[in-house]
This record gives sequence, C-alpha cells and structure tokens, in this order.
Amino acid sequence: MLLMTLLAPFGWAIVVPFLWRIWGRRGGRLAVLLPSALFVFYASRLASGKTWTERYAWAPALDIEMALHFDGLSGTYLLLITGIGALIALFAVPYEIPARHVGGFDSLMVGFMGAMQGLVLADDLLTLFVFWELTSITSYLLIGFDSEKREARAAARQALLITSTTAMAMLFGFLLLGELAGTRRISELHEHADAIVASPSYPGILILIAIGAFAKSAIAPFHFWLPNAMTAPTPVSAYLHSATMVKAGIYLLARLRPTLSGSDLWFFLLGTASVATLLVGAVRVVNEFDLKRVLAETTVIGLGALLLVLAIPTPYGVRAFAVFLVVHALYKAALFMIAGAVQHSTHTRNLRELSGLWKAMPVTSVAAVLSGVAMMGMPPMLGFIGKELIYDATLDAPRFSLLWVTAAFTGNAAMVAGALLVVHHVFFGRRLPATEIAREPPPGMLVGPCVLGLLSLVFGIFHDPIQNVVVEPSLRALTGTPLAEHEIELWGGISTALVLSIATVAAGVTGYVERDRLIRLTRLVPGIFRRRLENGYRLILDAIAWTAHAQTRVIQNGRLPIYGAVFVGVAASALFVSVVGGPGFSRAVHEGHTFVDVASSAAIVLGVGVAVSARARFSAALGVSLAGFGLGILVALLGATDVALAQFGAESLLLIAVVLATRRTAARYGPARRSSGTFLALRAALASLLGAGAALALLRATQAPFEDELSNHFIANTVEVARGHNVVDAILVDFRVLDTLGEITVILILALSLWPLHRKTARRTEESDTRSPS
Repeated sequence: MLLMTLLAPFGWAIVVPFLWRIWGRRGGRLAVLLPSALFVFYASRLASGKTWTERYAWAPALDIEMALHFDGLSGTYLLLITGIGALIALFAVPYEIPARHVGGFDSLMVGFMGAMQGLVLADDLLTLFVFWELTSITSYLLIGFDSEKREARAAARQALLITSTTAMAMLFGFLLLGELAGTRRISELHEHADAIVASPSYPGILILIAIGAFAKSAIAPFHFWLPNAMTAPTPVSAYLHSATMVKAGIYLLARLRPTLSGSDLWFFLLGTASVATLLVGAVRVVNEFDLKRVLAETTVIGLGALLLVLAIPTPYGVRAFAVFLVVHALYKAALFMIAGAVQHSTHTRNLRELSGLWKAMPVTSVAAVLSGVAMMGMPPMLGFIGKELIYDATLDAPRFSLLWVTAAFTGNAAMVAGALLVVHHVFFGRRLPATEIAREPPPGMLVGPCVLGLLSLVFGIFHDPIQNVVVEPSLRALTGTPLAEHEIELWGGISTALVLSIATVAAGVTGYVERDRLIRLTRLVPGIFRRRLENGYRLILDAIAWTAHAQTRVIQNGRLPIYGAVFVGVAASALFVSVVGGPGFSRAVHEGHTFVDVASSAAIVLGVGVAVSARARFSAALGVSLAGFGLGILVALLGATDVALAQFGAESLLLIAVVLATRRTAARYGPARRSSGTFLALRAALASLLGAGAALALLRATQAPFEDELSNHFIANTVEVARGHNVVDAILVDFRVLDTLGEITVILILALSLWPLHRKTARRTEESDTRSPS
C-alpha cells in the first residue's frame, strides 16, 4: 500500500492536465480528490499508532533497494503534505495562472507532492537522495514557472544551484554513513549509533549531511534563496515554502537524530546555525516591504526555531519540535494564501500601498486575524502552546541556556512584528487609494485560510488530537519512548516560559510601532546579517562565468588545427603514461615476415609520407587513405577479416567525403596554403608521438599475462546462447550488439551525408559548365 500511495501522485500528475482540458475549472477542482484521499488514508494509519515497512528490490547487484517506512514522524509530515496540498490545490483553481499553462502547473504541484511523499517515506539513504533531488527539480520548475520574467528564472536557478550542489556533499555523507554502519536502512542506523559517534569519520559525516540539510531548509548561511523564491506563484510559496520543501532538511536531521545526536558536535553545530538563522531572519524581516518576502523572512525564523529545539538533546526539545512543526505549517500556509488573495484583489504586494482592507475583504480579514494571532503566539491559539514549548526546551538546555533563550526570544519577537505587518498593517490601517479596487476573492481562495486558521484555534483549545496523533508518535519515532508525564497544555500556570511569552509580544509590538527607528538601527548590524551573503553568491557566479569565458577564449578559439593538436597531444601523453613505469619488453610479438607484411607496411609508410609532404588537399587525402588501407591489410593478415572490412569501408567513405568536400572548398577558398615550417614540425612531432605511444601501448598489452576467462566465456556461450559457430561474429552481433549498432549508425550517417554533398557539388559543376563558353 505504501508503494501505491507513493506512485499515485505521479500517475495523477499525468491525468490532471486532461481534467483541465476536458472540464476546465471544474476539472481543476477534481485535482483535490487525490491529496484528500491520501490525507484520510495517512490519518487513519497514524491514528492506529502502528509502524509500517515495505521493501522492494531496486538494483540487487548494487545492494540498492526501495525501502519505505511509516511511523509517527513520517506520518505527521505526510498529513501536512497531503492536507495542506489539498487546500492549496483548491486555492489554485481561481488563481491567476494563464489558461494555457494551468494544467501543467497543477501537474507539477502534484508531482512535487509525490516527491515529498517519497522523501519522508524513504527508509534507504539512496532512495531518500533520489526523492530529495526530485523535489529540487520540481521546485525549480515551479519557482521559475513564470519563465518570461527574468527574476523568476534567476530565483529558480539560485534555488536549484544551492540545493543541488550542497546535496552532493550530503550524498557523500550518506555513503560514508552507510559504509560505517554496514547498512543504509535509516530505521536500523540507530542500532549502530555508539560506533558511529565514536568513529573518526563522524565529524565529517555530520558536517556533510548538515550542509545539505541546511541548504534545503534555508538555514544560515544558505537562507537568502528563500525570500528570492517569492517570485513564484503564491500557491507554490504557500505549499513549498511553508509546509513541505523547506522542512525537508529539518526532517532529515530529525530522522537521523537518534543516530547522530550523541555528541557535543551535534549540539553546537545545529545550535550555532539556528542562532545565526534566527538573528538573520529577525534583522531582515523589519526591512522588507513586500508582503510575501515578509512571510518568507518569518519562515526563515520559524525554521531556525525548529532547528534550535532539534539541537537540544532532551525530550523537551523533541516535544517542542513536534508541536511547532504543525503550528508553523498551519499559520504560514494560511498567511501565504491570504497574501495571494490580497494580491489577487489589489494587484500589488507592496506594503506601502496596502492598508485598510478589512471592509472590502471581511472574510479574508477574519482568516488573517486567526492565523496572525497564531503566529504571534497568543492564547488560545496552538501557536501559544508552541511558543511556550520552545521556551521550555531552551530553558531545559544542558548548556548555554541563556544564549538559546535570547535567540529564541529575538526570533519570536520578530515573528510578532511580522504578523502585525501582515495583518494589522494590511487590513486595519488607513485605507489607501491603491486598495479602492479591493474585493473579496473567490470562495475557493478562502477555504484554505479559513480552515487552517480555525484548526489553529481548535487545536489550541482542544489539543488532545495533537498530543495523541502528533506528539506521542513523533516522540516514539525520535526517542523510542513517549513523554506522557509532560502533556501539552494551554495553561501551565505562572512560569518563566509564560513571562517570556508576554515579553515577546510586548517586544514585537514595540518593534512594529517603532519600525522606522528599527530599520535605521539595523543598518548598524554587520552586513553578513543583511545582504552580504547574497552578494557573495553573485560574486561566485560571476567568477565562474569569467573563468569559463577566459578558458573558452583559449581552448575553444574556433581554429580546428588547435583543437586537433590538443586532442592528439593529450592522447599521446595518455598512451605514454600507460607505458612508462612498466616492465621491459621481454619478447617479440611477431616472428617471420611475409612479402605481404612488408608490402602493406611499406604502403603505410608511403601513405604517411604523401600525406605529410602533399601540397594539395586531395593528395593528402589519398596518402591518408593509402595508410589506412595498408593497415587494414595487416589486420586481415592477423585473422581479423571483419575488422579489416570495417576499416576498408570507413576509409572508402572517408576518401569519398574528402574528395567531395575538397571540390567545394577549392572553388570557394582556392588551393591550400602551405603551412610554415614550424607548424609542420609541430604537427609531425605530435603525430609521431601519438603513433609511438600507440605502438608502445600495444606492445605493453602483449607482454601482460594472457587472461583467458573472457575468451572462454565467449567460446562457451557462442553456441548455446548466441546460436552461432563463429566466435567473432557472435561477439559483434550478439554479445556487443549495441556497440556494433553504434558503429553501423555512424557509418550510415556518414554515407547518407555524402548524398546531399554530392548533389550540391554536381549542381555547382553543371552551373559552371553552363556559364562557360562552348
């Protein structure tokens, strides 16, 4: 069943464009059916409290299998992927996607959902990597969906380059981890945790995997790609950049937490990165005036908070992680959809032009208030519980608790200010002329924000479903034991966490009110916390482009003789390297020479001499062909008649092609010009080196002990498998049939290309004869 649920979205992605083509928007609404059905299925499996594993052979010879595993952590992610995916599919129906592209857009969204399902269900490191890269590819297509805009193409390229290049480091870490543990099954890695942490390879493994995870989840120093990706259509931002792809790196670290977290390096690496991310997001959010970029910067803060509690090596950190994962997904997906609804109604995202929309958009305003209050962490919303659990976890940290609390406080205060910017500033400020055209968006765009906002309220008051379906299963998956003695609750009495929550709201409101002063203050912050890293990315790209241009000017200069000289020189060097350092030549290869041997060898030498000394192109071609035919005769004498026939055919076609080509070049460019003596000497030296290197390499090959295993295999299987009696023929047309097919194809293409060349040459000759006097 897991495999079927995994493959279903990819099949549905093929069907969705036809639904749009046949039924239009009504067909688009049918796209909601699959994610809704998958949500119900995963919810029933998660409520049962059972784990589920399936294995399928993928590449048995390489010991690679597709292993799928369902438990509390993967089940929670799958509920977010499918549930929010269904609401966003409904939101996207009335969204302003060009009619000719809307089917493809929905298809990409469903395909991305399938890739995310595979990522969280994967129980094999290589399987996880495959789906990891598939999410990068589909997200690249979605971010750059509006491909006519330069900024969309640049943002998509940036996201792909950052996530894919760092994924190579992660893959290397996966391979080292699998080799060290003796297994690539993620569910079995924790059994070898002590040996892995004690290994000298452990720091490298952790850092390599963390690089890939940090980049995917926009953790500093890779945070800057996420705000730039806001050029994507709003359904993409609401889905990829709130609840799914940006949490993939966090998911990976959470999944590997039982295996890799038993060291101080885990604590300090993740803790330091999370603090930097929280501070960077807090500085940047107050400087944004684009509605979606404000939400993107607060997403960076939320991801930093998730990483912070994941770094803390206590069950309280895991509990805060499980709750805040759901909290953030609910309010952030809703707010992104609200931003899309505002843009749909006002045709702008500029905060300088947005204010006082509550009268024109009352339902949207209510949904915005619910999600905004949840983002601020106000009671009775689930966000209030999540914020207090973050403070509980940081206060319980074994070391540097004050640093973690300060970072969490700064990030949460910036979240409050960001929520007020998105909700209070946009909906309850003074009405501006740019918003006079505002109106309530279509109902399909309001279902998602309203449902998610209400869920934040309901789960804050009645939080048993979160405790039983999310927290407890996640704790069992990450720690092996539940934390029943510390259930989540809305009111836990007067505590340090409550005081910090109140102070957070006060600080956030103050920052919102004094935003102009805060912007001036942030200019004193070092540039690395603002735009310096993004500028560094651009400098790296410019350096790569300059290097490519410089080396192309030298290597790809458009002069064919230079290309040939480089090729021959490299080939000759490679041949000599293969010979140098080996044993001496101990025996002769061939004894006794017949007249035909001597004659064919003389033909080769004569052909080379003609080719080198010829002044005309045609004469040089004849010399080359003479040498080739002589070589073919030698090969035939050694018993390889089929190879000799191929050589004769190739030389014949080459000679015909050269003759036809030289007739045209002679008419256009005149006779060939004599090269300088220096250039001739250089060409002769390179050709001699290549020939000597090839001869010595062949001699070296004959000195090696003859291994007859492969020969015996061909001889033994020629009759039984190939149904033939000629071993060479069987090798060419059966055992190496694709290689032979490729050679035939090359010769056929060359032969076919001779016909139009002949026709053009014949036509020119006829025209020349017609114009000439009789």
